[in-house]
Amino acid sequence: MLNFLNLHYIIRRMRELQIPDLISAAKSLYERRGDARAINYENLSSEVDFTVKIVHKKLKRYFAEELEYFECKYGLSTPVIVLLRYEITGDIPFVEERKKWGKFQPSRKDWFQGVRLPLELTSEAVELLMVYLMDGAPLAKDDRYTIQLSGKSDDFDFYENFVVPRIRSVHNIRSTVFRKRTSAEYPQVAVRSKAVYTWLMEDLGYSQVLSQLNPDLQQSAFDVILASQGTKNNGRVSISHATMLGEIERLANALGFNPERRDSSGTLIFSDDETGRMNLINSRHVI
Repeated sequence: MLNFLNLHYIIRRMRELQIPDLISAAKSLYERRGDARAINYENLSSEVDFTVKIVHKKLKRYFAEELEYFECKYGLSTPVIVLLRYEITGDIPFVEERKKWGKFQPSRKDWFQGVRLPLELTSEAVELLMVYLMDGAPLAKDDRYTIQLSGKSDDFDFYENFVVPRIRSVHNIRSTVFRKRTSAEYPQVAVRSKAVYTWLMEDLGYSQVLSQLNPDLQQSAFDVILASQGTKNNGRVSISHATMLGEIERLANALGFNPERRDSSGTLIFSDDETGRMNLINSRHVI
């Protein structure tokens, strides 16, 4: 009898809660906070004085057709709270991205945090991709997806002022530079996103990115490769890489450079004249 009474009470409360009340509460949250992420179950529950469970059930019923539409048309399992945000702001993540990229899969956390993927490989997006390619270790375990970035001990300025702002601009992800200590301190940034990970690995093919760049984006890519992998000694720059030296050399050749290649050390060495023509964006190369 107690279970029946509880069920009866929940049904009655659901009927009392009207969708216009939820939409009004969502609008109020958005207007006060200025951020669609403020429209969440906890805040809505507090605004309308109903449990999260009731709010969720009411919204799921209201948006039933939209849930089916996004699943069938775009292959996206859209959280119902995201559809309410869409109702208020007119903006929904990943739909435009899906029209461009067909394989990525966002997690619920990606939806709730408003993670973005670039619709085109702009100069800024390619710069970030080169950081992923040069400094990144893609990690996937137990449904946790991370691009772990690790720089050199004198890369803190580069990470703080170049890498982190691009992660925010390209993906709408707020990231932090951590200090990792082994024999020396070096910067690390963790980009935790299933959408970013699957886009990078499945839509772009990760290591294939460099060989598929449009010519007008090659300079941006080369600048970041220099920033990440370049070393400057006695006024000359060299680049070392264990697995992609050939691709980097072909990119350098396409831009008019002809470095000396030393396979024994996996290094490309540029002349004084070539070094003088480089756009060195990492402060450790220009001090």
